[in-house]
Amino acid sequence: MNWLWKRYSPRTLFFVALGVVLLDQFSKHVMRTFFSDVVVYNTGAAFSLFEGWQTLFAVVGIVVIAVILFSLRKYPYLELGLLLGGVAGNVIDRLVYGAVIDFIHAGWWPTFNLADAASTLAVVLLLLREVFQKH
Repeated sequence: MNWLWKRYSPRTLFFVALGVVLLDQFSKHVMRTFFSDVVVYNTGAAFSLFEGWQTLFAVVGIVVIAVILFSLRKYPYLELGLLLGGVAGNVIDRLVYGAVIDFIHAGWWPTFNLADAASTLAVVLLLLREVFQKH
């Protein structure tokens, strides 16, 4: 798993983020176009908390994107590329549709999308990096 722990160029991480955004937005487009009955428009945060605060969440998302972009040179890790793409995918939704488009239904878990999955994976990997670098 050396590929996971290595340092990447900011350019590579930008392309990781771009890939996440493109896959996320394409999947949302397909779902809105052909499977609109399973699409959920989430105006809240994770788990639909704080519904109706989409403007605040869009602003916070833009600030998070700026912080990640600023951090890429010092911390050029795969997780930041995934997180950048995930946050950007959902910010695009908030700015264009006024809500995040969710469509993946996994049983008891709240509905989510590929941007959410990339962000969650990024956070898990960041936590693992923290645990393994301490020991």
